[in-house]
Amino acid sequence: MFEYLNGKIEYKKENYFVVDVGGVGYRVFSSQFGLENIRVGQVEMVYIYNVIREDTFDLYGFLSLEERHMFEMLISISGVGPKAALSVLSILEPSRLALAIVTNDGSAIAKASGIGAKTAARICLELSNKISKESLDIGGSVVGRPMAAPTSDAEMALLALGFGGNDVRNVLKSVEGSSTDEIIKKALLMLGRL
Repeated sequence: MFEYLNGKIEYKKENYFVVDVGGVGYRVFSSQFGLENIRVGQVEMVYIYNVIREDTFDLYGFLSLEERHMFEMLISISGVGPKAALSVLSILEPSRLALAIVTNDGSAIAKASGIGAKTAARICLELSNKISKESLDIGGSVVGRPMAAPTSDAEMALLALGFGGNDVRNVLKSVEGSSTDEIIKKALLMLGRL
C-alpha cells in the first residue's frame, strides 16, 4: 500500500487532484481543505489512504498525518464511507472535528453533506473515547491534581486544538464551569490573551 506520494501537482478538479510521480499521474481524492491548499505546479508530499474493493482502487490524499488519522477514524464508524468522511473533513479541520467530538457537538458534524443527525451523534459517541485518549497521548500526561470529568474533557479538547499542555493546565486551574462547553469557552478566552 502507498504511505505517501511525493510529486508535482499537475491539476485539480472539484473533488480530486492529480499528482505526477515519476511520469505516472495518480488521481487523489481530497477534502476541500486539501484542495484549497494544494498548489498546482508545485512538488507536494501527500499522505495517502488506499481504498481497494472489487471494482475500484481509490486513493485519498491529505496534507497532514492528523487529517489522514481523522479520516481513518471516521471511516471506522459504521455508515461512514470515504466520501462522507471527506465531506466532514471539508467543513471541519482535524482540530475542530476533535473539539466537536469531545464536546458532543453533533450539529457541527451534521452540517457535512451526507451526514445526518443520527450519524453525527454516532460519530461523537464512538470516537469520543479515542479522541480523548489520543489528545492525552499527544499532550503528555496530566500533571497535578486530578480533574473532574468536564475539566478533563476540556483539557483534551484544548490540547486537540493545538494549545500547549502547560498553558492549558495553567488556564484550567482558574476556570470553573458546570459543563465541558462552558469550561472550554472560558478557557479559550483566557488562552486568546496569552
